[in-house]
Amino acid sequence: MSTVAVDTHVLVRLFVDDDPAQQQAAIALLDSADAVAIPTTVLMETVWVLHRGYRIPKADILALLQNFLAFIPNLLVQSNEIDAGLALLAAKGDFADGVHAFNGGMLGARRFATFDRRATTLLQQNGVDALLLTATLVE
Repeated sequence: MSTVAVDTHVLVRLFVDDDPAQQQAAIALLDSADAVAIPTTVLMETVWVLHRGYRIPKADILALLQNFLAFIPNLLVQSNEIDAGLALLAAKGDFADGVHAFNGGMLGARRFATFDRRATTLLQQNGVDALLLTATLVE
Protein backbone atom coordinates (compact mmCIF):
# COMPACT_ATOMS: atom_id res chain seq x y z
CA MET A 1 0.00 0.00 0.00
CA SER A 2 1.19 3.55 -0.61
CA THR A 3 0.65 6.68 1.44
CA VAL A 4 -2.84 7.07 2.84
CA ALA A 5 -4.45 10.05 4.57
CA VAL A 6 -6.84 9.34 7.42
CA ASP A 7 -9.82 11.18 8.82
CA THR A 8 -10.89 11.86 12.37
CA HIS A 9 -13.02 8.72 12.61
CA VAL A 10 -10.00 6.49 11.97
CA LEU A 11 -8.04 8.13 14.79
CA VAL A 12 -10.96 8.14 17.21
CA ARG A 13 -11.59 4.44 16.55
CA LEU A 14 -7.88 3.80 17.08
CA PHE A 15 -7.77 5.67 20.40
CA VAL A 16 -11.17 4.77 21.84
CA ASP A 17 -11.96 1.14 22.51
CA ASP A 18 -15.69 1.31 21.73
CA ASP A 19 -15.73 -0.60 18.42
CA PRO A 20 -13.14 -3.39 18.41
CA ALA A 21 -13.68 -4.26 14.72
CA GLN A 22 -13.10 -0.68 13.60
CA GLN A 23 -10.17 -0.34 15.97
CA GLN A 24 -8.55 -3.41 14.41
CA ALA A 25 -9.21 -2.04 10.92
CA ALA A 26 -7.49 1.22 11.88
CA ILE A 27 -4.51 -0.67 13.29
CA ALA A 28 -4.30 -2.83 10.16
CA LEU A 29 -4.34 0.28 7.98
CA LEU A 30 -1.50 1.88 9.94
CA ASP A 31 0.50 -1.34 9.79
CA SER A 32 0.03 -1.86 6.05
CA ALA A 33 0.55 1.68 4.77
CA ASP A 34 3.94 2.82 3.59
CA ALA A 35 3.12 6.17 5.20
CA VAL A 36 0.11 7.70 6.93
CA ALA A 37 -0.64 11.38 6.35
CA ILE A 38 -2.54 13.09 9.13
CA PRO A 39 -3.57 16.67 8.37
CA THR A 40 -3.39 18.97 11.37
CA THR A 41 -7.11 19.66 10.96
CA VAL A 42 -7.78 15.98 11.58
CA LEU A 43 -5.76 16.08 14.80
CA MET A 44 -7.58 19.25 15.87
CA GLU A 45 -10.94 17.57 15.35
CA THR A 46 -9.73 14.38 17.05
CA VAL A 47 -8.71 16.31 20.17
CA TRP A 48 -12.09 18.04 20.21
CA VAL A 49 -14.03 14.76 19.85
CA LEU A 50 -11.97 12.98 22.50
CA HIS A 51 -12.34 15.84 24.97
CA ARG A 52 -15.90 17.01 24.32
CA GLY A 53 -17.52 13.81 23.11
CA TYR A 54 -15.71 11.20 25.19
CA ARG A 55 -14.85 13.46 28.16
CA ILE A 56 -11.22 12.36 28.11
CA PRO A 57 -9.09 14.77 30.19
CA LYS A 58 -6.70 16.98 28.22
CA ALA A 59 -3.68 15.52 30.04
CA ASP A 60 -4.66 12.03 28.88
CA ILE A 61 -5.20 13.24 25.31
CA LEU A 62 -1.79 14.92 25.39
CA ALA A 63 -0.10 11.69 26.50
CA LEU A 64 -2.04 9.68 23.92
CA LEU A 65 -1.01 11.98 21.07
CA GLN A 66 2.60 12.25 22.20
CA ASN A 67 2.92 8.46 22.33
CA PHE A 68 1.17 8.03 19.00
CA LEU A 69 3.33 10.62 17.25
CA ALA A 70 6.54 9.27 18.78
CA PHE A 71 6.02 5.58 18.14
CA ILE A 72 4.34 5.36 14.74
CA PRO A 73 7.30 5.51 12.35
CA ASN A 74 5.46 6.17 9.10
CA LEU A 75 3.48 9.30 10.01
CA LEU A 76 3.48 12.40 7.86
CA VAL A 77 2.40 15.47 9.85
CA GLN A 78 3.12 19.19 10.01
CA SER A 79 5.42 18.90 13.02
CA ASN A 80 5.66 22.62 13.81
CA GLU A 81 1.88 23.01 13.84
CA ILE A 82 1.46 19.90 15.96
CA ASP A 83 4.15 21.03 18.42
CA ALA A 84 2.40 24.40 18.83
CA GLY A 85 -0.91 22.65 19.51
CA LEU A 86 0.66 20.19 21.93
CA ALA A 87 2.38 23.03 23.82
CA LEU A 88 -0.93 24.73 24.47
CA LEU A 89 -2.64 21.43 25.29
CA ALA A 90 0.15 20.73 27.80
CA ALA A 91 -0.66 24.09 29.40
CA LYS A 92 -4.28 22.91 29.74
CA GLY A 93 -5.39 25.04 26.83
CA ASP A 94 -6.92 24.18 23.49
CA PHE A 95 -4.85 22.35 20.91
CA ALA A 96 -6.57 24.34 18.16
CA ASP A 97 -5.61 27.71 19.67
CA GLY A 98 -1.94 26.76 19.56
CA VAL A 99 -2.24 25.67 15.93
CA HIS A 100 -4.16 28.80 14.93
CA ALA A 101 -1.61 31.13 16.55
CA PHE A 102 1.27 29.25 14.93
CA ASN A 103 -0.33 29.36 11.49
CA GLY A 104 -1.09 33.05 11.85
CA GLY A 105 2.59 33.61 12.52
CA MET A 106 3.52 31.54 9.47
CA LEU A 107 1.32 33.86 7.40
CA GLY A 108 3.28 36.85 8.68
CA ALA A 109 1.17 37.96 11.65
CA ARG A 110 3.14 39.36 14.55
CA ARG A 111 0.22 39.15 16.98
CA PHE A 112 -2.65 36.75 17.59
CA ALA A 113 -5.95 38.36 18.62
CA THR A 114 -8.80 36.60 20.37
CA PHE A 115 -11.72 37.20 22.72
CA ASP A 116 -10.61 34.11 24.70
CA ARG A 117 -8.98 35.29 27.94
CA ARG A 118 -7.57 31.86 28.81
CA ALA A 119 -6.10 31.36 25.35
CA THR A 120 -4.49 34.80 25.51
CA THR A 121 -2.85 34.05 28.84
CA LEU A 122 -1.61 30.59 27.82
CA LEU A 123 -0.31 31.80 24.46
CA GLN A 124 1.55 34.65 26.16
CA GLN A 125 3.06 32.17 28.62
CA ASN A 126 4.25 30.20 25.59
CA GLY A 127 5.96 33.20 24.03
CA VAL A 128 3.23 34.24 21.60
CA ASP A 129 2.32 37.91 21.30
CA ALA A 130 -1.40 37.53 21.99
CA LEU A 131 -3.94 40.29 22.29
CA LEU A 132 -7.13 39.92 24.31
CA LEU A 133 -9.95 41.73 22.57
CA THR A 134 -12.81 43.13 24.56
CA ALA A 135 -16.24 44.04 23.29
CA THR A 136 -17.37 47.51 24.18
CA LEU A 137 -20.91 48.72 23.93
CA VAL A 138 -21.22 51.72 21.68
CA GLU A 139 -24.09 54.05 22.55
